[in-house]
Amino acid sequence: MMTRLVDHLKTRGVTALLTSSHGVDAVEGHSSESDAGISSLIDTWIVLQSFEVAGERNRAISVRKSRGTDHSNQIREMLISSRGLSLVGAYRDAAGFVTGSAREAQQRHDASNGGSVPNNGPKKSAIQVLP
Repeated sequence: MMTRLVDHLKTRGVTALLTSSHGVDAVEGHSSESDAGISSLIDTWIVLQSFEVAGERNRAISVRKSRGTDHSNQIREMLISSRGLSLVGAYRDAAGFVTGSAREAQQRHDASNGGSVPNNGPKKSAIQVLP
């Protein structure tokens, strides 16, 4: 049924925004069989993740695929505040992707030891990108 709907919308030139909600398996990168069927029909797949690190809830965003376009393969921390959405530059340490207060502490530590904040690249969107 979903395949027919997406195909119908595409033939009519309609841009559709489809959403779904998945459990822990989707956050950890495991796709369900239905995701595989939809993947062949859609042009861009954006993944929003919510996870807990050190007792705080953090959010991330990434582009799983975007047909025919250059796109980042990085997972970016996403902050939601009274000013709207902000994307934080990808920050990694030896253990991997660092978010929230752990990222802030690691950035302070790196800066005090002569390190630098990662480059976020050019700002091309209306979403604010923070270092």
